[in-house]
Formats: sequence, C-alpha cells, structure tokens
Amino acid sequence: MGNRGKALCALLAAGLLALAGCSSATGIPALDRDPAGTDQWPGDRSQLENLGMQSVRFLVTHGNADYFATASADEQTACLFKFAQGEASAAGGCGGAGTRMPSSK
Repeated sequence: MGNRGKALCALLAAGLLALAGCSSATGIPALDRDPAGTDQWPGDRSQLENLGMQSVRFLVTHGNADYFATASADEQTACLFKFAQGEASAAGGCGGAGTRMPSSK
C-alpha cells in the first residue's frame, strides 16, 4: 500500500474513532436508525465480508465522495467506507465499536 493509501486509512480510522465517542451501540448514530432509500451499498457485496448488508447506512456526500458506515451483527465492529461517486471500489477501515452504552431514555 502506498503512502497515500496509508494516509487515507489513517484518516478513516481517526474518523471512526471520533464517531465512537457517541452514545449509540456502535458509536455511529446512523447505524441505530431504520434503513432509508439512500442506504444502498454502491460496491460489491464481497467488500462487506462478515458485515451485514442490512446495517449499511449512507452518512454524507463530501466533495466527490460518498461515505457509508456498517457494523457486524454483534455490533462489536463498525466500519467506515469512502466511495468516489460513480465508483464501485472503496477505501475504508474497521475498528472495535466498544460496548453498548446505557440508554439515557
């Protein structure tokens, strides 16, 4: 992996860690909502490996890229993926999502 790829992975990992500070089960509130029409995985299913297709959530478009989050069925792993618009290949990273935080409701 080139320096650019390593830098992108480090940036994505830092973003995932920043999101993990939230109070949802995975640290990514979008994963706690019901799926919407925009939550369609733009890549190949094999990219998800052991992650659930049902957990894919579109996060945001920034510049010419779309960002998606997904989680493992046990919510112990969360991932962040970046797709250049119109492309099926992605850059992304996964990390431990921690444990479920008590609800404040």
